[in-house]
Amino acid sequence: MMTETMTDSKTETFNVLIADDREFFRNWLSEQLKKLYPSIQMIYEAEEPRSAISKAGSLKPDLIFMDIDFEKDRSINGVQAAGEIWKTNPEAAIIVISSYDAIAYVKQLYDCAPDDAVYGYVLKDNVVRDLKTAVDSMLNKEGHIDPNLSSTVTKLRRKDVQVTDGQFEVLVYIALGLSDKTISKLTFLTPQAVQARLRSLYARFNIPSKNAPDAGTYNSRCKAVWHGLKSGIITEPEMERLATQVLQEAQKCGITLTV
Repeated sequence: MMTETMTDSKTETFNVLIADDREFFRNWLSEQLKKLYPSIQMIYEAEEPRSAISKAGSLKPDLIFMDIDFEKDRSINGVQAAGEIWKTNPEAAIIVISSYDAIAYVKQLYDCAPDDAVYGYVLKDNVVRDLKTAVDSMLNKEGHIDPNLSSTVTKLRRKDVQVTDGQFEVLVYIALGLSDKTISKLTFLTPQAVQARLRSLYARFNIPSKNAPDAGTYNSRCKAVWHGLKSGIITEPEMERLATQVLQEAQKCGITLTV
């Protein structure tokens, strides 16, 4: 029997490190965290990236908020500092809170994070709205990427898994529960072509073909969606964005959908 444990972020005790060169932001974030999570034990602060690296190594905080640009020391940015922290404290959950929405920074964070690292990226314009959601996700070891940037991370993960655009498209459609007939109408492909794409997707995920001895053990569509979720190439924020696109496409095709 599989059991799932979920962190109760309201009662779990944890330590936090806020690395930002602006005192007013550190104070604001500290106050917000104390209101949302009364069980926080300690909140440490760092004004420079190298100080953050040092404190993360000695204090071992559970959750680290990291700015990108530090005016007092531009020899290393916040993402590079995060990479150094993971070398000595791989268990740390690091969430970048930045004014920069540059894809380069998101890719840099993705590339420097260890395979099992928990990381997040939130734009400062959205921090008031997303702070609790982001922290809850980080404490539950799920990570959190700002919805405005989630498509970037999805593309990076797709490259890692080596899923083609066509395979990803049908994966999204079956994750939304659409039939082959509906997918055919939306993609302007024949049903046979849709089936061919699905077969190539199943082969990419090593899902047994219909003629394999253990083919009847799994539902191929559900198994493909599970692989997509597990590999991170489909995520809830990205699926919500794509669902809106699919609804728009369906309307153009005269198809009524509810997703």
